[in-house]
Amino acid sequence: MKDRKKIAFALLLIIAVSSSLITISWVLGVSPLLNFTPGTPTRLTTSFSFLLASILLYFIFERQEKNTELNEFAIPVITTVLLIIFFPLFVAQFFGINIGFEQLISGVSPISGISASPNVVTMFAFFIVVFAGSAVSFNPNEREITRVSGVALCLIGLCALAGYAFGIPIMYYSFDGQGVEMALQTAFAFTLLGAAFFLAGGEGGKTNAKRGVAT
Repeated sequence: MKDRKKIAFALLLIIAVSSSLITISWVLGVSPLLNFTPGTPTRLTTSFSFLLASILLYFIFERQEKNTELNEFAIPVITTVLLIIFFPLFVAQFFGINIGFEQLISGVSPISGISASPNVVTMFAFFIVVFAGSAVSFNPNEREITRVSGVALCLIGLCALAGYAFGIPIMYYSFDGQGVEMALQTAFAFTLLGAAFFLAGGEGGKTNAKRGVAT
């Protein structure tokens, strides 16, 4: 458990630091940090959500060991925030309407011609994160959903990475030439996040989380 937790925390640290840098770059309009990889950059909503997802998984690990008031509060709050971010964006993109929500939470892009709205598969992947977090929120002993969610996130990320490596746009979810493909940084982050979720799921079975008092 300790080795698995250390590896997962290292992955989460990488995600948290990189997503924080990208989020700050969007807010401050630092284009070089957004353009250090080929293709379109990770969107503001996506980078901020990766930061939230890394914090969420930290609390999932903590809850597996001991239920405290803090992690009981943090897990449902973070999953709710992620749902609030992506549900309106998904509905708007699915129905092809502009409800103005993406501009409200994304602001003005420092890179002209870049859509503020994330790729649709990116949004779907974060719904997986929300589902996994909700499952743990209702049942702290849940591991199977966490592990399966990790596999799904890894596959989504690896597929996009393979698409970039072999120059196959549809594999990084660029459909009909719309120019809203999954960013390369996003694909890396989903691969790492999926691995961390898989590690949180462990080897199956039930956890023995005990109720503790937050200090």
